[in-house]
Amino acid sequence: MLRFPVSLSVPSDQFTGVDVRVVEGSARRGEDWQVESEEEGDPLLFGSVPIAGTQTFIEVPLLDDDKREPTETLTLEVGEIYNATLTGPATVVGTIRDDDSS
Repeated sequence: MLRFPVSLSVPSDQFTGVDVRVVEGSARRGEDWQVESEEEGDPLLFGSVPIAGTQTFIEVPLLDDDKREPTETLTLEVGEIYNATLTGPATVVGTIRDDDSS
């Protein structure tokens, strides 16, 4: 599992959230990682992720296999932000290291 922290400026009594998208790099959806889309027609979009307080974690499930592979990457992009200001980067690269010995 890759965990990406998403931090906002201040808590709000209104809905607070972000639109999040996962973009393939050398790591491929369905081979190395998987997310279930909330947006029809866009399999890489998480949709609006609510945030209680000022921080949440976006988790991208990894798929295990028995193949030796090089280190691979994917990118998490924060799009629209609702009722807050993002305090961290809007784009983060996640790294998947191979854990297979044969």
